[in-house]
Amino acid sequence: GWINMKDWLGGKDQDRWRPFNEARAYVRKLKLTGVNEWEKYYQGKMPEKGKRPKDIPSDPGLIYANAGWINMKDWLGSP
Repeated sequence: GWINMKDWLGGKDQDRWRPFNEARAYVRKLKLTGVNEWEKYYQGKMPEKGKRPKDIPSDPGLIYANAGWINMKDWLGSP
């Protein structure tokens, strides 16, 4: 049965996600300019940036809420 969104997205196996600092460094290298580009990227609509690795969550704020998450601006490395 239903537990919560975190369980649904990642189950109890937290090892499926790249550690926060590594995931954020990977995303910052993509040089995405904001939330709209992030959404396009994780939906696979920016093929020039490559496919999102399976261990990078589409909803990082949920997955990394207690592991270093600040906000989307920080995640993307936006000024």
